[in-house]
Amino acid sequence: MAAGIPTVVSPVGMATELVEHNVNGFWARTPEEWLEAPDGPVSHVEDRRRFSEETRKTRESRYSLQI
Repeated sequence: MAAGIPTVVSPVGMATELVEHNVNGFWARTPEEWLEAPDGPVSHVEDRRRFSEETRKTRESRYSLQI
């Protein structure tokens, strides 16, 4: 997330608070989902841009020095 790119996480614990599935990243529960995540919406330029913007918003609104 610090790099502004969509993140793939296992949906457990704190990860579910950081990453909103299909908003600023992806949840992967199975080995198949882990393998598919890089080939999903992130492979399309507009989707990648949207995910990057949402990742930045999350990071700034929750974890910036000002907050």
